[in-house]
Amino acid sequence: MAAPSSPTPASPAKIRLAVICGGQSGEHEISLLSAYNVLRAVNPDKYTGFIVGIEKNGAWAYYPDVADFLLNSGDPKKIKLNASNAIGATVIATPKGPALIRLTDGHVIT
Repeated sequence: MAAPSSPTPASPAKIRLAVICGGQSGEHEISLLSAYNVLRAVNPDKYTGFIVGIEKNGAWAYYPDVADFLLNSGDPKKIKLNASNAIGATVIATPKGPALIRLTDGHVIT
């Protein structure tokens, strides 16, 4: 008699990975390139990534589609955030901790 097979474990949910990049420093472009490389290196079977980009003027933006968050990713001197795909965002304090909020509709990004 064969031993009963063990149940197949349910596939775990992907972990949401926020990569914050940019900023108001002389290292802005290097930060963008680093974020690009981090997202290329993570395992897409385990992680769903998104970008929170900070422009040189300090404005924060949410980029749900990591494939289109940069322009000129192959040229460190011309690399920049893709403003046409940006969704304005900010971080606020909540009783559960900090939360990223879309400025367009107040939706909490989780």
